[in-house]
Amino acid sequence: MMAGMPIWRQDDELSLVAGCASVWWLDLSGPFGDCPTGVDWTILLPDGVDILDPGHRPHFGTGPDAHRPHVERDGQRLFLSFPGFLPGENHRRPMSEPTSWCDLHWPLVVIASRQADGAEVQIERRAVGDSDERAITLLVHGRADELAVPEQRRCVHLQFWPWFSGEEQAELAATLRRCGFSDCSLNWHGVGIPRLPADAYALTARTLRRVIPGVQVWIGGLPGADTALPRAEALYGQQIPFVASPEAAIHRGPDLVVASERTWCEAVQADGVMIALEEPAAVDTDAMPAHCFSAASRQRFAQELDLPSAPDPIAILQQHREAWVDFCCRQMVRLLQVARLGHGGIPLAVCAYGPGGPARSESSADWQQLAEVADILVYAHAEPPSGSPAEHWGYTRLGGTPQSWWAHWHDPMGTIPDRRLAAADARMQLALSGGLGVRIGGWASLDGAIQAQLMEWR
Repeated sequence: MMAGMPIWRQDDELSLVAGCASVWWLDLSGPFGDCPTGVDWTILLPDGVDILDPGHRPHFGTGPDAHRPHVERDGQRLFLSFPGFLPGENHRRPMSEPTSWCDLHWPLVVIASRQADGAEVQIERRAVGDSDERAITLLVHGRADELAVPEQRRCVHLQFWPWFSGEEQAELAATLRRCGFSDCSLNWHGVGIPRLPADAYALTARTLRRVIPGVQVWIGGLPGADTALPRAEALYGQQIPFVASPEAAIHRGPDLVVASERTWCEAVQADGVMIALEEPAAVDTDAMPAHCFSAASRQRFAQELDLPSAPDPIAILQQHREAWVDFCCRQMVRLLQVARLGHGGIPLAVCAYGPGGPARSESSADWQQLAEVADILVYAHAEPPSGSPAEHWGYTRLGGTPQSWWAHWHDPMGTIPDRRLAAADARMQLALSGGLGVRIGGWASLDGAIQAQLMEWR
C-alpha cells in the first residue's frame, strides 16, 4: 500500500542551497493506518548531505517530545524509531489533539554540498508489519558569495524555533542572514504549538542576535482577543471562571494582560511586538470561539447600541450582524490599548488579516481603526495604502505549518500557489505597501528554491 509523500512540502525533488541549512519535516502519520507501536524510518543520505545531530535538542515534555525518536547513525544511513501510538493518514483528528500539528512532524536540519545535486535520498518507513519505500531526488542550488544587506526590511515569522538545539538554531539563523532577513518574529503562542517557558525564547533571541548582526527581534505577545487572558491566568496562577473574551480582558483582567505582555517583552529584550489578528466575524467556531458570544460581551454590545436587553447569539446573527462585527473591531482596538501598557514603549506591528484572506481590501472600515493603535500595519496589499497614519509593510504568505490537514481546516488564508513566484510576490508587496518592509510568512516553507530567490533578490 502506497501512502502520501513522507516529507512535507516536496514534490518530485527536495531543494537545498549548498552550504545552507534547511529543514525536512518528516510526516509521522502511520503510512498504513493507525500504528499502535509507532513508526520506524531508515534514511539513506547520498554523499555530500549531512544531518545535524538532533540529540541535543531541549526536552520540553510537549509537542514533538510526544514521539521523540531513538536515533542511530551508521555512516550515511540514519535510523529513526518513533515510539507511541501514531494515527493513520486519515485518522488524525479523532485520535490526536485536533489543533496540534507539532507532535505529528519531526524536523531534521539538513546541509548539503553541490556534489549531492541530482542524487537520491532513499527513505523506508516500517509499521504494523508493512513497509513503504521512497526515492526523492535532490536539487542543490549553488551558493553565492557574501551578499549585500538589503535596504528594505525583511521580516520572517519563526514559529517552532525554540525546539531546535543551539547548533541547529545557529545554522538556520545563518541561512536567514544570507536570505537578507533583518527582522525575526518569535511567537510564543500559536494554534497547535504548546506554550514554552520564556527562557526558551530568550535563548533563541540571543542566538539570533549573535548570528545576524543588527537583527530586530519581535515577540508575538498577544495571540488574539480570545486567548490573551487565559494564558496570563496560567502564567500568574489566577483562575477566571468564564470565557476570556475581549470584554473579560478589558474590564476584568487588564492587570494580568499587562503583566503577561511585559514578561514576554523583557524576556527576549524585544525590539518590538508583532501580533496577528483576524478581522472579527459574526460566527462562533472552534477556531475562533470568542469574538465572542459570551454574556458579558453581549451585555456590553447592548449598552453601546442602547438595546433594551442583551440579544442572544441567534438574534445577533439575524438582526445585528454588521453592528456586531463593528463592535468586535472596537473591542480588539481596546484590547490592544490595554496590551500596549505592558510593551514599554517599543513599536507595535499588527498583521491584520481579513476574513477571506490576508488582503486588506476585504476588511471593513472599522477594522481600519488598528492604524490608530499600531505603529506598523502588515497585510497583503491589493493597492497602495491611503490616509493611514501607520507605517505599512507588505505580506507574502508562503504557507502555514507542515500539517496540511490542519492548514486546510483552520488556516483559510491564501498562500503563494507557485514557489517560483515567491520573491516576485514579495517585491510586489514591497512596492504596493510603500517600499519600507515586507513580512514573509512561513519560515518552514523556506526550501532551497525560495532561499535561492531571496539570496538573488537584493
